Amino acid sequence: MNLLRLQQHQGAVFLVSRGAAAHYATATNVTKQPLVQEMETMKRRIREEKAKVSELKRQVKDLKGALVKAQKTGKKRVRKDPNAPKRPLSAYLVYANEVRDDVAKSVQEEVGKYDVGAIGKKIGAKWHDLSDSEKEPYFEKQRTLKQEYEQEMLAYEQSVKLEETI
Repeated sequence: MNLLRLQQHQGAVFLVSRGAAAHYATATNVTKQPLVQEMETMKRRIREEKAKVSELKRQVKDLKGALVKAQKTGKKRVRKDPNAPKRPLSAYLVYANEVRDDVAKSVQEEVGKYDVGAIGKKIGAKWHDLSDSEKEPYFEKQRTLKQEYEQEMLAYEQSVKLEETI
């Protein structure tokens, strides 16, 4: 039903357009002059409105950017207390600290210079090649470091609470 109405409407628009074109073709310059002036006025108004719309779009974009920036800067990074105890090393880092000097010497002999990336890769490969039983002493060291850290952290938290009450 809607399709039929649409087709009838399009047909009516076509007929009106055709009649207007025929009437305009037979009109004199005197009759065309006000129509041409009105058309130029409409074109100028449309250009002005398009310029306003593009300016408003630019302003909206700028405001969105400013909003995003304000939201990002609104979040303050939590500052770490320099007096707080440092977190314990992982088992891998305990191992890496232990073997770094030997690996660095071997890498320096192979490459000819102290290459941090190559040293890290070689330490990682050596760690990966270790069996679980060979890694166990490093995990044990990590557990003891973690227990020490937790004790230090408890003492630190108590001292901070004590300072806050004073």
